[in-house]
Amino acid sequence: MHVFTYGSLMVAAVMQAVTGNRFTSRKATLRGYARFRLDGASYPGLIPQKDAATDGVLYLNVDPSSMARLDAFEGTFYDRARVEAETTEGERLKAEVYVVAPAYRHHLTAEAWHLDDFRREHLAAFLASYHGFSALGE
Repeated sequence: MHVFTYGSLMVAAVMQAVTGNRFTSRKATLRGYARFRLDGASYPGLIPQKDAATDGVLYLNVDPSSMARLDAFEGTFYDRARVEAETTEGERLKAEVYVVAPAYRHHLTAEAWHLDDFRREHLAAFLASYHGFSALGE
């Protein structure tokens, strides 16, 4: 299965830290969804929004074990949804994406989230502090 990422998981090192695997990836766009900063967090949230488009990274052929790790990483704050992402080459592929659950959408700000800011301000701390698969007992 393919996974569209739009936040910290766009960074291959973060995806590898979370899943324990490396995947082939492509730049892609998800139409009909908008990305915003979350109040007090270094990562964003995604919600459906007509006429919006969000850039991201599409990871290809993510295995079931890695999907289970992603589900644990995202927790109950996000719902997994089935979408269609468009690669920069124009190919449309079915993918999974994590969308902020309705009960938590009040945590979204009106501010856009930017990958460059995350890389500069939070990536090193995330990679230094993330404990891998402890949520799954590994």
